[in-house]
Amino acid sequence: MSEPRWGDLCYDNSTGQTLKWFPLHEGQKDIINSQARFLLALGGADSGKTSLGTLWFSNEIQKYGGAGHYLICTPTFSIGLSSTFEAWEATVSGTILKGKMIRDNANPRYILGTGGTVYFKSAGGDFEGLKPNAAWLDEGCNVSEEVFNKCVKRLGHSGGRLLITSTPYLTYNWVLSRIMRPCDQGNPLYYYRCFPSWMNPTTDLKHIEEERKRLPPWRFAMDYEGRFEQCPGVVYELIDRNGFNAIVEEAKERGVAYFGSIDWGGSDSTCVLLAQIDNSETITIIREHYTKEPITDTLKKIKDWNTEIHETTGKHVRRWFCDHRPENIRVLRREGMNARAVKKGANSIQFGISLVQSRLRLGSLKFVRDACPNLLREIAEYRYALAEGVVVGEKPLPGNDHAMDALSYLVRGIDHKQFRQLTKYHYGESKE
Repeated sequence: MSEPRWGDLCYDNSTGQTLKWFPLHEGQKDIINSQARFLLALGGADSGKTSLGTLWFSNEIQKYGGAGHYLICTPTFSIGLSSTFEAWEATVSGTILKGKMIRDNANPRYILGTGGTVYFKSAGGDFEGLKPNAAWLDEGCNVSEEVFNKCVKRLGHSGGRLLITSTPYLTYNWVLSRIMRPCDQGNPLYYYRCFPSWMNPTTDLKHIEEERKRLPPWRFAMDYEGRFEQCPGVVYELIDRNGFNAIVEEAKERGVAYFGSIDWGGSDSTCVLLAQIDNSETITIIREHYTKEPITDTLKKIKDWNTEIHETTGKHVRRWFCDHRPENIRVLRREGMNARAVKKGANSIQFGISLVQSRLRLGSLKFVRDACPNLLREIAEYRYALAEGVVVGEKPLPGNDHAMDALSYLVRGIDHKQFRQLTKYHYGESKE
């Protein structure tokens, strides 16, 4: 007879009862046994995070007698209504919680056999009006801190508990400050546990060893050990030693001027960035277009952005700083956009990097998290070559740097001394 799988019904000869089979490894047990209110299970791929989440969540529901409202949130509906829901069904099947899924596109929910309701929400969904007794964020490190805050707010009336299950994501690392740091400081409200993929007895160990050989150590630690690790030799640090985080949920105020930059693709990707500058002279990246589509489609997107900015703010995108592609720049100019090629030279890469680094240190360069995912992905992996742990050379390693080039063009264009004088950097003096 084959070994039972997670959630299978098994007959217990000693008691004569039919029970559910939930074999837990050490990392899962620690989460289940914790009495903290805010929990984080940070695991490697296929380490049993989602299975753990379904069991923890069903236990929380049963504490309330199966009545009331409950919340499961995932980064997207496709995740929530596939892998997360399938794991949930396997856990509650054959129990008093077994019920029926209502696949309403506007409000998907699961009606429990006990009368309660589990609401499935995506990160971009509307949480207003929900008063859950417990909440679970599956792949929760891949949602913004704002989503976490919404869940905590919704749990306020009940004082209910929240579990986050996830692998680490460098661009969504708010759990470091919101969960892990308070736990390390001894706050009993918070608890986290990191566990590697191989703790799950069903994991393919051969595959893990192949990945260990293929991936750089920092990436393997993230993907298979459930640990936050920054890429060695990284060019840009988004969180500095003083705790400044360049990633924001939204621009705090409307821009007083708007600028764009373009790194033209060919067989590679094209990256277009749109930024605003506010009264404190802070640059905030508010849009990204990252694509391999034909250049004609990209040009249309740029034109649409320019029109949208004008209709909503009364302003135009003041200048587009472009990679040298004369034929594309001419098209933009014919459409009435102020496009200019960025000057390049022997040290232009290093010069651009120094300007970006300077703004990051000063706290005057920010990125709206959900607006530029590819830029943030590239930043996490944009690094110098290393030899025995020491940086070699002055230029970062090539490849996957289209957004990095566009960012450099943007900051170089705005911060160049002559351009600062040209535009009267206090933008109220300039005409749109």
